[in-house]
Amino acid sequence: MLHEQIALENAYPRTGPRALPAKHLEAAREALEEARVMLERELNGEHPALADPTDYYPYEEQRAEIVVPEKPGSSVGRARFGR
Repeated sequence: MLHEQIALENAYPRTGPRALPAKHLEAAREALEEARVMLERELNGEHPALADPTDYYPYEEQRAEIVVPEKPGSSVGRARFGR
């Protein structure tokens, strides 16, 4: 999501109505990060012997991969999303 936020900030003005999509994405990213931190704290508090940072911050190879068509309406060539 950070990649998308930066792309929006670079493509559109940083103030005014056209800046709203990037600001909303930033707020969503911050809310998700806050939730991750709270969940990780709870996990560490309840199960300290089993808790691992990769539970909420997985390694690159363990992360979900979202693919989208390169062109709308086309599924022939698929590209990674968020890179």
